[in-house]
Amino acid sequence: MANIKLSKGDVNTMRDFYMAQLKETVEKLEHIKSVLESLGDDESVPTISLEVTGGFTAPEAGDSVPAAAPKKRGRKPGSVNKPGPKPKAKAKKADGPKPGRKSTWEPKIQAVLEKYRRPITYDDLTEEVMQADGIPEEKRTNTKQALQSVIFRVRKQGGEFYTMNLGGREKHIVLTNWLNNNGDLKGEFKLK
Repeated sequence: MANIKLSKGDVNTMRDFYMAQLKETVEKLEHIKSVLESLGDDESVPTISLEVTGGFTAPEAGDSVPAAAPKKRGRKPGSVNKPGPKPKAKAKKADGPKPGRKSTWEPKIQAVLEKYRRPITYDDLTEEVMQADGIPEEKRTNTKQALQSVIFRVRKQGGEFYTMNLGGREKHIVLTNWLNNNGDLKGEFKLK
């Protein structure tokens, strides 16, 4: 076991604490022994011989026993009730759904579709949006991915965009109000 160096005050505090513990334990053992003896059957009660020699000066019941050094856990002392102004209560927010994301792409896609009034491929849509907003050519793949993501999200939420295959390899984007009850394009919006 490693040697621990303690100050004289710590040694005295520890000695007093353990002396008090020893006194309480001896008193408890004497009480238990007396109860067992009063219940009879003296033969089964073990004999306890505990001799304390030299300076057993435990504090009496009314004396105060210094507490052991507190463990450094939890809050720092005095951090709970600091003097000063108390923080203001936060205002309660109105109940109801939180506002969703505000996409800047949705109105742009809608404007391009309404401008052409026909189904448009992702490449054509990307080209139109890049020209309208002055987006550099290096950002073409990022722009196309952003448009695909927005259209997918809106389509899955049952929104205003729909994608369909019109016989070619590429998907075309249409507005949902361009579709009839069967899910086919209305006559005025078909490709020419």
